Amino acid sequence: MIDSVVMAREGLRDSPDLQRLLDGVAGANYRAVLTTNAWEIGCGFDDPARRQMIYETYILPPCEKIPQHAAYATIKNFALNYDSVPAAKACKIPMAYISADVPLVNMARDLERLQEICPQLVVAKTMLAGHFNTIEVADQVNAMLDRFLAVGLRQGA
Repeated sequence: MIDSVVMAREGLRDSPDLQRLLDGVAGANYRAVLTTNAWEIGCGFDDPARRQMIYETYILPPCEKIPQHAAYATIKNFALNYDSVPAAKACKIPMAYISADVPLVNMARDLERLQEICPQLVVAKTMLAGHFNTIEVADQVNAMLDRFLAVGLRQGA
C-alpha cells in the first residue's frame, strides 16, 4: 500500500474538513474542488516543473473526466460508509505501507490503529515527497519495496 487512506481516522466522519470537501464536490464548481485538492496532495517537495508535469499528465485528466456523481459517491462512501476493520482483522499476510508526507492524507488515515489490528504491518515513509512519491522519489520507494520483498516477507512466513 502506498500513501492511501486504508483505514480512516476515528472521527473522520464528523470532520468539518470532510464536510467541506463533500459540499464542494456536490456543488456547481466540483471540478475546481477536485483539481485543487489533487494539486495540494502533491505537496511542494518536488521540483516545480516536474510537479506541474505530474499534475498535468497524471492527475488533471481524470479530474476533468470523472462525472460529479461518481466523484461524490466515491468520497462519501469511503469516508462515511466503508468499515475497513473487518478486512484488516481478516488479513494475516505480511503487509507493507509506504507513506508520504501529505497533510490531507495524514489527517484522514489511522496507521496506528491499522498496526494494532495488523501487527505484521511494516510502515515506512519517503523523505521529502508528496503523494506521488512513486514518481518523485522512485528510488526510495523501490528500495523499500525491495527490502520488504527480501526481508519482510520472510519474517511474515
